[in-house]
Amino acid sequence: MGTTAQVTTTGITTHTITPSDAAALPYYSVEELIGAGLECFDYTDTVVNTLHLEAAADGYLMGTAGLIALKQVAGITPTDMNTPTALFDSLPMIVGTNVTVTYNGVTLPAKSFSLDINNNFDDTDFRLGSLYLGSVVPKRREVTASVTIRQQDSALWRQAVYGIPTKQALVINVATYENIVAGTPLTAQQIAFTIPQSILKPYNFSPSGDDIIEPSIDIQAIRPVPATPIMTSVAKTGRATIA
Repeated sequence: MGTTAQVTTTGITTHTITPSDAAALPYYSVEELIGAGLECFDYTDTVVNTLHLEAAADGYLMGTAGLIALKQVAGITPTDMNTPTALFDSLPMIVGTNVTVTYNGVTLPAKSFSLDINNNFDDTDFRLGSLYLGSVVPKRREVTASVTIRQQDSALWRQAVYGIPTKQALVINVATYENIVAGTPLTAQQIAFTIPQSILKPYNFSPSGDDIIEPSIDIQAIRPVPATPIMTSVAKTGRATIA
């Protein structure tokens, strides 16, 4: 993963994040506290294997991360959450009314969206005589998206069902209603996910009676040119560094 930061205006930093084929993903240490002191696990050499983001037009942007660790140790002393090193994400919430999905330069009439990143780490490398994984090996990274739209014409349906070999850019932009504190000019906290080339998977187009036609369209990110990242994320925030 490659990250660059550029301060473009007062109090606002633009972070550009692209996946890397050469560099390994960062390893983390994760604690899991169960109950009121019932048990506390420490997971070491932890990598983020999957990331799922989703939002509906009338809901919040929600995310789920799937983690894989080489080692788990039970019975540790939990970290004091009142210490300065215990960091929490206190950024404003993002709601569906501030989310847009653009395909081939056209904003889709999306009812909802989801975005999935799968690093495909192998988590089966257990060894005799050990409780722990011997290694976690990343395989080919996959990026997929899905949108539910209220069908307005047959353009997308034709492209998917007839297999028209059209590779188009997909852009998902999410933003807060609140502006970056002390940022000049007034700028919302935001992140844009750009997939340079993607294709539509065939989907079912099945009108019935007077039902509103709202199909779910699956989109597969492709990478025909190895030098082009499969996806680029650009975030604007008031923080000089992001982890």
